[in-house]
Amino acid sequence: MDKKQYVLEKIYQHGFDYEKNMRGCCQATILAVKDFFIIDDLIFKSTNSFSGGIAEGGTGNCGAFLAGCIIFSYFFGRDINSIHLSGSKFKDKQLSRLLREKFVQEYQAEICQDIQQKIFGQSFDMQTAIGKETMKTAGGHQDKCTAVVGKAASWIAEILINQGVELK
Repeated sequence: MDKKQYVLEKIYQHGFDYEKNMRGCCQATILAVKDFFIIDDLIFKSTNSFSGGIAEGGTGNCGAFLAGCIIFSYFFGRDINSIHLSGSKFKDKQLSRLLREKFVQEYQAEICQDIQQKIFGQSFDMQTAIGKETMKTAGGHQDKCTAVVGKAASWIAEILINQGVELK
């Protein structure tokens, strides 16, 4: 096994474990990638409300998908000094589209409740205690959302490596 494959497998496992043990798909994904790439701690903090389809609403993007978009913007997005340039000119959008393709290929969606429908056969209202408990009982933090986070973290890392972003 080469170094890249080893790192991708480790990142998958970190993401899986973070989602299993601490919850929060967006932050779990960011933390798994952050373990291997230099990413500012504020990126992690600023993503707390992005889990569960944004604030656990389910109808927004999957938090693991959003983590990738945020990380790509961190490395390749438009900064304040480039505000006069079109945001379309920056690589982060291209990389986010690539990640979306991976989500669509795997789950036919990047929307939280649509991914839930794919992996559970139903979606959950995670803004209620009953919805959270039903998702948990169905394996949400054992093998379902954990695998989504692990795969997303690995996909994000692979894209970063392919773009020449150095590992820690």
